[in-house]
Amino acid sequence: MYPNPAGSSLQLNITSGIENLVQISLLDATGRRMIQTAFLLETGTNDLQLQLGALPPGAYLLRIVDVSGRVLWVEEVLHF
Repeated sequence: MYPNPAGSSLQLNITSGIENLVQISLLDATGRRMIQTAFLLETGTNDLQLQLGALPPGAYLLRIVDVSGRVLWVEEVLHF
């Protein structure tokens, strides 16, 4: 994930050992979903860009969850 802090967009590079449908969410400090998108991870490296331009500056949590509800990744993202 880069850059962090992020300006108008955030680049995600996700490596997956299997094909997997995931939900990618960006949550604000209150837990409200500001961005939510489904993405089909293919085996290998996957590149995805999230557009952040419309969000107010602040700290967010990036959360990636698979279809069974298992949390695969959580990381703080700073947006300016």
